[in-house]
Amino acid sequence: MNDTVVCFDDLPNGLVLDPGRVGSGFVWSSSETTQTISINQSGVYIVNITNNAGCSSIDRVKIQQDCPESVWLPNAFTPNGNSLNETWEIKGRNVSNIQVLVFNRWGEQIWKGNQLGDFWDGRYKEKFVQQDVYVYKLSYSYININEELIIKNRVGTVAVLK
Repeated sequence: MNDTVVCFDDLPNGLVLDPGRVGSGFVWSSSETTQTISINQSGVYIVNITNNAGCSSIDRVKIQQDCPESVWLPNAFTPNGNSLNETWEIKGRNVSNIQVLVFNRWGEQIWKGNQLGDFWDGRYKEKFVQQDVYVYKLSYSYININEELIIKNRVGTVAVLK
């Protein structure tokens, strides 16, 4: 088995470890005695494999977790009262110090979000904005697998449709 880096958030059923060797007996460091095991956390997993002749060998694998950072911002929403796509929400994972600024065509800041889950309902100064395309500026940071602080900036657009 090869050492592996995975994101358990993307594996709802866990990661299956299989030594890929023929054997009559398997004993894992987790006390399981099947050829394959399903795991859902980082660690070093060791399996003792015994063949039909009674010879045994040991295999080990190191599993590390790295869930890449990501921020999802829809490119449009429809704040028109029909209960579908009514808000523009900041979604993502493994990010910190997030800031999203939305500007109108004259460069005026009309909305600000500071954390995952913040959402814009299409209003500015208590009134719904007109149907148009608005510019946003996104800034966030995260710690990568090497424990380095990474800062990212992105500019994009969001369409408000009615």
